[in-house]
Amino acid sequence: MSQKIAEKFIEALYELEQNRNVEKIASLFAADAEINNVVTVDSPHELTAEEFWTKYRDNFGDVSSGFTNKIYDEDNAALEW
Repeated sequence: MSQKIAEKFIEALYELEQNRNVEKIASLFAADAEINNVVTVDSPHELTAEEFWTKYRDNFGDVSSGFTNKIYDEDNAALEW
């Protein structure tokens, strides 16, 4: 199951990068998920998944991620890009 979810994330990330479609990647997160990174950590409020991924994408012009490691087991996945 975790591999299937990770593959959906990768597909959604590519969609975000290529077409700026934030809905597909945001839909993978719970409605009350809180996400941040070093670019967004100083935001005045916790970001929704849609806000986070929009800000993430806005940091780049043309972008295309490459995954160097994909590790799966039954309950977990780790993606390095």
